[in-house]
Amino acid sequence: MKVLFTCLSILLLGMCGSKKIEERYYLSKVFKSESGFTLPYRLLKPDNVESNKSYPLIIFLHGSGERGNDNELQLSHIAPSFLEDDFMNKYPSFVIFPQCPKTQTWASVNTVDDKWYVGESNDPQPAGQAVLDLIDDFIRTNRVDRSRIYIAGLSMGGFGSLDLIRHKTDFFAGAVSICGGGNRRYVDTYRELPIWLFHGAKDPVVPVNLSQEMATEFEGRKMDYRYTEYPEGGHDVWNQAWSDPELIPWLFSKQRITEN
Repeated sequence: MKVLFTCLSILLLGMCGSKKIEERYYLSKVFKSESGFTLPYRLLKPDNVESNKSYPLIIFLHGSGERGNDNELQLSHIAPSFLEDDFMNKYPSFVIFPQCPKTQTWASVNTVDDKWYVGESNDPQPAGQAVLDLIDDFIRTNRVDRSRIYIAGLSMGGFGSLDLIRHKTDFFAGAVSICGGGNRRYVDTYRELPIWLFHGAKDPVVPVNLSQEMATEFEGRKMDYRYTEYPEGGHDVWNQAWSDPELIPWLFSKQRITEN
């Protein structure tokens, strides 16, 4: 399995020639919550996990097209970037890519007569709750810096990142939503959290106004946020967004004050 996935990683990276790439791959894992929810996920560890150090944790939520139970599709986008030397050397971290089942979503999103209803439920969706449970379980058994836990996602995962931060307030150090959206009613629940929104102005799948409205709410509350809109961008702006040279330094500069 290690050899097969190493080959996949090299292919995804476009044969980038990294001298260490053959040593890096996403471990295949399965988490089962106390409620019985099964959540496949992939885990990338720092090259060298030192016993006297703790490391940031980033959770990345995929879009609807990568749902399933093969524990591979969720690595279709963004995952290769974490394998590159530039990231691994500068930002050694635990990286988790969970995979949402086909019939589930990270957040509750419904449309009626072209009107979008996002995050209306008072409770997380089962898949979203499983992600939160997975995080809790992971930080209990690994050397995670609890002041530097980040969540990001694209499309369905963008909705998921904005939904899960409201269900686990005072926990994450930063969040990223790419071509997603959130519920404006809950902005006050995470007003201290740094957030970066990305969206394509010509997105034919998720209306750009969903991110625009969230950005307006953030601005009104003087939150620590950024909003990047690509004038000619469609729905698949995630590679452009994730390659923004300021994004990773911005995200990993964020640190939450924790109790000892």
